[in-house]
Amino acid sequence: MRLLTNKPFLIVLFVAFTAVVLLLNLGLMPLDSDEPTRAMVAFEMMKSGNYIVPKIFGEYYYNKPPLYNWFIILSYNSFGVVNEFTTRFPTILSLFGYVITIFFFSKKHFGVKWAWVNALIFLTCGRILFWDSMLGLIDICFSWVNYAMFMSVYYFFEKKAWYKLFIVAYALAAIAFLMKGLPSVVFVGATLFIWFLLNKEFKRLFLLPHFVGLGVFVFIVGSYYLTYHQYNDLETAWVTLFTETSKRTAVRFGVWRTILHLFTFPFEMMYHFLPWSLFSLFLLRKDFWKQVRANRFIYYCSAVFAINIIPYWTSVEVFPRYLLMLAPLVFTVSLYFYKTRFEAYNKSYKSLEFFFIGISALAVLAVFSVFFIPQTKGFEYIGLKVVAVVLLMLPGVYVMYKERAYRLIAFSWVLLVVRLGFDWFLLPARFNDIFRKDFKEKAIAAAEKTKGKPLSLSYDGVIGHFSGFYFSTTRDEILPVSNNVFETAESDTLLIMNTPPQNENEELIGTFNIIWEKSERYVVKH
Repeated sequence: MRLLTNKPFLIVLFVAFTAVVLLLNLGLMPLDSDEPTRAMVAFEMMKSGNYIVPKIFGEYYYNKPPLYNWFIILSYNSFGVVNEFTTRFPTILSLFGYVITIFFFSKKHFGVKWAWVNALIFLTCGRILFWDSMLGLIDICFSWVNYAMFMSVYYFFEKKAWYKLFIVAYALAAIAFLMKGLPSVVFVGATLFIWFLLNKEFKRLFLLPHFVGLGVFVFIVGSYYLTYHQYNDLETAWVTLFTETSKRTAVRFGVWRTILHLFTFPFEMMYHFLPWSLFSLFLLRKDFWKQVRANRFIYYCSAVFAINIIPYWTSVEVFPRYLLMLAPLVFTVSLYFYKTRFEAYNKSYKSLEFFFIGISALAVLAVFSVFFIPQTKGFEYIGLKVVAVVLLMLPGVYVMYKERAYRLIAFSWVLLVVRLGFDWFLLPARFNDIFRKDFKEKAIAAAEKTKGKPLSLSYDGVIGHFSGFYFSTTRDEILPVSNNVFETAESDTLLIMNTPPQNENEELIGTFNIIWEKSERYVVKH
């Protein structure tokens, strides 16, 4: 076990292995969820040369500001290709930055080893490891910036560095705003309110340093929108940002559905953040608040989580990815209480730990099931891959059993190896079965037939962002929306319609399906 005392070796090993498992088959699956939207905006910015005004199909897109699209564009330009991998690569970089930030702000309060545990808990929770780390969405990067804002408020508050506190907090809030809009204002406002109130420093929110910070926010955000105004009117952009913020509240879904959500929300979120959400069981103790108040950092994390969870707890249809900036806060508090019981060698600690050991042992056995699953048993080199996964898992299980001090780190290692198996076996099996693969292939095939020819998308033939991305990137140009009809269209112009050719003067060039309706669209030549 001498290697366990070699901290540089462990760090290099974890970083290298994490990079492998997160990047392996990252570009395999077709775009999903909001990925096509992010990719379409980035692609059209590149093709138009206008990096200020987000557009899709050549028309204004108002739902999100463009900052994260710029990161995707950097990825496209760095790799020299526009595809699923390069769309998702910024997510992986953001995740690494996020994990390092969690470690940095935790080590003073937990020590180096426990700070790494805290960072690994976030990295290997189910929501990150088996879902959001595979998607090219805003949320991990956006959450990273907001978490850094939370931590900067605490860090500078403890130093009484008021100017630095407000300037850094509002600068980070402005960066987050340029990714996703108004939620960042809620986060910074709620965080400053609760912490300054609890510390009886509320009057400082009315003094010069706070207004300087607000000025930084206004300058950053205002500079962008002043430039944006040179291209388009601001009214629709701002109205849309407010609409996006309020669309999942009781105003839309009604009181009764909102009340039901209040009861189901905690259990749903625990499910998504397994297995580490089980640590929240350590919060169920009579002296909870007394213990929280005894540690200022834990007190701060608890307060910030409590105030910022309210908008989500009271909003219907909240996706777990919206909580990624709050997850490290509750993980940190839970780990604090776990650590207390760990040091006391409490029975509840041992029960959960041995449960994790049992799960890890079952994971080793579960790997062999791929030999019997029809979707996986015929994979190339399956035997070698199974052996590799098992050999990588076994040391983790052994360390969990024998080395009490490294049990959680070893469990994190096992979870990363499970992700390796997921990449090798389940992702290709899912790829072969999902309907999105066929939709992608048909869209690309139809787009290939239109290369070098004028093509427009009619309003009644809308194809959505998924098919639009593959059409646009295959043709390597923006696919414009047009209200052209064949009577006014130029000769040889192609038009995507929702109906097949209607007369002998119209020729069917190709067909494909749109993903949300699973209905056909037709490329028609006049």
